[in-house]
Amino acid sequence: MTSIANTNGLVHFITGATSLLGSEYLFNVLASDDDTRCSVLIHAKGQRSAEKRLTALLDYLYGRGDMHLHMRQRIDVYGGDIRKKDFGLSQEQLKVLESSVNYIFHAASNSNLTDSKSSLNQSNITGTVSVINFAKNCQNLMRLMHVSSAYVSGSKTGKLTPDTLDMDEPTCDHFQLTKRVSEKFVREQYSKLPIVIIRPSTIVGHSVNGRANSFRAFYYPTRQALLGRRVFFPASDDGRAEAVPSDWAADMALKLMLKKGINGRCFHITVGERAYTMEQIKRIIEKNLNQQGVQYRKAKLVSEPAFKYLIGPTLSLFHKHGRKMNRDFVMLSRYSCINRIFDNSDTFKTLGEDRHTLPDLDGYYKNIIRYAIEHDWRDQKEFRR
Repeated sequence: MTSIANTNGLVHFITGATSLLGSEYLFNVLASDDDTRCSVLIHAKGQRSAEKRLTALLDYLYGRGDMHLHMRQRIDVYGGDIRKKDFGLSQEQLKVLESSVNYIFHAASNSNLTDSKSSLNQSNITGTVSVINFAKNCQNLMRLMHVSSAYVSGSKTGKLTPDTLDMDEPTCDHFQLTKRVSEKFVREQYSKLPIVIIRPSTIVGHSVNGRANSFRAFYYPTRQALLGRRVFFPASDDGRAEAVPSDWAADMALKLMLKKGINGRCFHITVGERAYTMEQIKRIIEKNLNQQGVQYRKAKLVSEPAFKYLIGPTLSLFHKHGRKMNRDFVMLSRYSCINRIFDNSDTFKTLGEDRHTLPDLDGYYKNIIRYAIEHDWRDQKEFRR
């Protein structure tokens, strides 16, 4: 690990720097001010492994060249684990961080909906407790930003404000439950720490260059269609789906991080009123694939009951990949078949931003799919946890 150099710049401590949002946040911080430094906690087996993962991350963000080398000099990497006490770091490492860190961006979490409850609990709840305990010992802390999720609302319908947090509302899966519990814990620290919470919805690739380190969730139906598989997607007439580009989400997060006078508040990083029906998303996908001249098999939207009782069981029995497809589509439907709007008006009002700064999916979809195709739909496992 490179020791933090003497500098008049500020230091951002980032957990989850290898995630889609975390990597773009790192990119934006380094671009915002030449004097700013970043300390990143990377889940790895030892410092050597953390260094390798950081190198791969910078290759992803900058390629291999002078910019990569320049930015590397402004990053201090720590091989650790948010699930462990003191992140598994030495006392010497902790003292360096506690005396230097000004901003904490806590983006590390487990969003794999198929993981065990124990694994999700450890990453999303225990990990958040570890970050809060660390923050309490930071001597020059100006703000802690906790990355929650818009989906802590579970199956609640209607127009949802950022302060909607009903612990008794049913959740759709254990990921939503763990993010809800961790957000409640963070809210309980409002009086003790300078905290801001953000709730992003479904984050997809970079709106301009399409860059993404993982092609799951939102990408899944398109990938199946391009593989020539018949895609039957459960949908509802009033359901709404969200897709937020990673660069815009990271830009809004950094602006909120640096905004004064907003401690103890929560903000949606969502498309809000511009959320899409599955029929709209289907049209956007097909239009853009047609424009790119690629071969694909059209998706068919079916009602939830028809999928649950007919299509899903049939897929599971007779299709080679049926059981996995059925499972994945059912999980995705929990995020696209609920009639809700994640109100983002306070986010734009607080930042004085025009709502038109949010890129429209129809305009950038071609970029994220082009990137996925060019990279053979391969997740960047060398640096992504």
